[in-house]
Amino acid sequence: MLIIHGDNLPASQKALETAISEIKKGGHEINHIDVSATDPTSLRQQLDATNLFGTTPTLIIQNLFSGPKSKAKELFKKILSDHQDQPHIIYADKKITDANLKIFNKSKVEHFKPGNELYQFLDQIIPGNSTRAIHMLPILAKQDIQGVYLFTVLHEHIRSLIIAHSTPSLLPARIPPFAKQKLTQQSKKFSESQLLSIHNKIYQADKSIKTGLSTLSFDDFIYSILSNL
Repeated sequence: MLIIHGDNLPASQKALETAISEIKKGGHEINHIDVSATDPTSLRQQLDATNLFGTTPTLIIQNLFSGPKSKAKELFKKILSDHQDQPHIIYADKKITDANLKIFNKSKVEHFKPGNELYQFLDQIIPGNSTRAIHMLPILAKQDIQGVYLFTVLHEHIRSLIIAHSTPSLLPARIPPFAKQKLTQQSKKFSESQLLSIHNKIYQADKSIKTGLSTLSFDDFIYSILSNL
């Protein structure tokens, strides 16, 4: 079993695409499984199923680690951990914690971390720092970090800054202590109203693109938001 995960979405998606391409070259069938839309019985059946050629299709399993914890999720993990000798793929668009990976100790794990450039960009998100933040955009583009992914990262970062500004203790447990401290320090450079205003601009931009009300791209909105820091 192969596990692909990490906060570097472009890199993890590319790794998944490469893995799928190799599987198809080998003539193997591929089935996609969304854990949030299936049940343990169905998962077991698909893990043990064989096609007309007597082979088991490769499963691409997603959303195993997304959303809140539940007994069902734990059962899914147990079922999949019992099939680690099969060439299935678990994909997560976030970093999987070491605690969650522990049960998959027989699987190959590929972890894709964000490059330093992305962290450097997020560090530039402070009032009056538009020029330096915008200067990072072509640097990120060279790393294939742009568009909807960068927009999503920026949205999550602003949301974290809002939490850090008001109630740092509510920041997600997956964020290490040093990062929480850094977020708190960065958040205090804004007023609460400034952060809420940026968050609202991001929300409205996202809504206008997804509903087709705007002809601007995610890159256009990012530039606009940064220009008004």
